[in-house]
Amino acid sequence: MPAVIMSSVPHHQSGIANGINSISRSTGSAIGSAIVTTILASKTIEHLPKGVPPLPAESGFTVTFWIGAAAFALVALISWLGLRSGHGPRTAVNAGSGAAASSAPQPAAETASAR
Repeated sequence: MPAVIMSSVPHHQSGIANGINSISRSTGSAIGSAIVTTILASKTIEHLPKGVPPLPAESGFTVTFWIGAAAFALVALISWLGLRSGHGPRTAVNAGSGAAASSAPQPAAETASAR
């Protein structure tokens, strides 16, 4: 992800973009683990023997899987729409290249002597 970020933003904004990526990852991890823990704790196996701690039911894992799949699909769609804008890799512009030199206007003194 940092490579995509570095190729998509100007040099002077690369630190800000990587910082936002780091904050988003940390926040997403915290929210995701809280959601999974809540779902697994709310769906437990009924009628366990006395003294056995509550165990998550299989349905809790199924629900968390589908929530994760939906979140992935949403992020993939947003990423695809956001990256579609055609940002190419950044390249350095060489002022002394042949194409730039041939299209540059010539000074008036040189044009007058050429006549």
